Amino acid sequence: MEAGVNRPPITIPPSGNAKHSLPDSYAFVPAVALKTTAVAVPECSLSEVTSCLDEAITQECRSIEDALPHLETKLTCGDAIAWAAYHASIQPPVEDPPALHALLPLFYEKSATPAMIKHGMDVLRQAVEFLNPGQIPVTTFDQPRFALAKCISYSGNGQTLMMRKYMSLC
Repeated sequence: MEAGVNRPPITIPPSGNAKHSLPDSYAFVPAVALKTTAVAVPECSLSEVTSCLDEAITQECRSIEDALPHLETKLTCGDAIAWAAYHASIQPPVEDPPALHALLPLFYEKSATPAMIKHGMDVLRQAVEFLNPGQIPVTTFDQPRFALAKCISYSGNGQTLMMRKYMSLC
C-alpha cells in the first residue's frame, strides 16, 4: 500500500447565492435489484478459525504467566497484570503516517435502501482510492443497514460490488 498524495484543500469561492452542483457520479444513484432469496454466503473453513484460536490461547497463557509473579510482590508502575496492558506492552511501536481524509457531502436520498447503500459504498471506494491508492475502504453501518450491505455484497457479480473480499467472516 502506498501513502496518499497531499493535495491542497478545495476552496469554493464565496459567490453569494450561486449553487454548486455535485458531479453526476456522486449525485446520481443508479437503481439496484436485490434478490434476498438468492444470497450465496461464501464458505469459511473451520481450520482458519482454529489456527487463529490456537495462537490466541497461547498468547493468553503467556499473559497469565507474566502476571502471576507480579501478584505475589508489590506492584510497581510498569507492571502489566491486566490482559490489555500485557498485550500493549509487547507490541512494537508503530509510526503510522498521518491519514489523508476528506469530508463528503450528505446524500439527499433515504439511506436504508439497497440502491443508496450500494451507491454509498461505490462513492466511498472511489474517494478512498483517489486519496490513498491501494487502501481498503472501511464502511460502518448500524445493524439494519449492515444486514442490507451484507446482502448487497454477497449478491453481485463481483464487478459492481467491491466489498465481497473485504467483508469475509474470518
